[in-house]
Amino acid sequence: MIGVLSSCLLPPLPPPPNPSIPTCATSIAVGPDEDVWLTGCQPMDYGRLGANYAIFHRRNDVWTRTKDRAAQIAMSPEGKLWRIDGHGAVFERNETGGGWSRHEGVCATAIGVGAERRAWIVGCPRSFEVSYFDGSRWTPVPGASANQIGVSVEGMPWVIAQDPAPVIHRWNGTAFEKVPGCGTRITLGSAGDAWMLGCKLAGARGNVVQHWVEDRWMEVPGLMAVALVKGPEGSLWLVDSAGKILQYSTAHEGPRPTVVPR
Repeated sequence: MIGVLSSCLLPPLPPPPNPSIPTCATSIAVGPDEDVWLTGCQPMDYGRLGANYAIFHRRNDVWTRTKDRAAQIAMSPEGKLWRIDGHGAVFERNETGGGWSRHEGVCATAIGVGAERRAWIVGCPRSFEVSYFDGSRWTPVPGASANQIGVSVEGMPWVIAQDPAPVIHRWNGTAFEKVPGCGTRITLGSAGDAWMLGCKLAGARGNVVQHWVEDRWMEVPGLMAVALVKGPEGSLWLVDSAGKILQYSTAHEGPRPTVVPR
């Protein structure tokens, strides 16, 4: 009888997680009309350079888990999705049919995309060279290497490189120039509007978020994340270590920033 009563007092088991909804993320991309894409954080398989993760898509507040996998994703301001996989292959999504076109002869470990297919990548191990796409071919930038990259709407990249500690470089039109700072991820809006996850942990949910203001990085109070991206509508999108997606209105910076859970 005691056993029967005890079992009645046990709380019910929680429902199993919905496999169509991501519980955590390693990268995020946002297109027009708040079209959100994520790579999850549970490896699905492995390439020679690292893990592939499931790609999730949210449109009109409904999540779906696609059949595709990636190590990292990026999106152009026009809404075209790019991905790289655990083998270093680079793909560009065909928005009309939903298929992918592979860019042959190139290997990447990080990617950023500006308008009109102005894509930049970080190459594969040994060199980690930085290359850009001019619409028909990939061209390496002599002497430039990195491990993460962000690209502005205009197609101007900023990179995080190991020198040997993390350092930041921005493209001035002809070469990369060093700027102060230490980060793990970087993203850009238009006109050099740069945002970064700093090297310092802000808490259990991620690293500090920093904004480049004039000539220095300014820490944004109360924000922490493991992935971030500047959306085409101007907002900053973040994912914390618990998988929570946040939209930060960059028009209201200050002591009371506007942060909206999404």
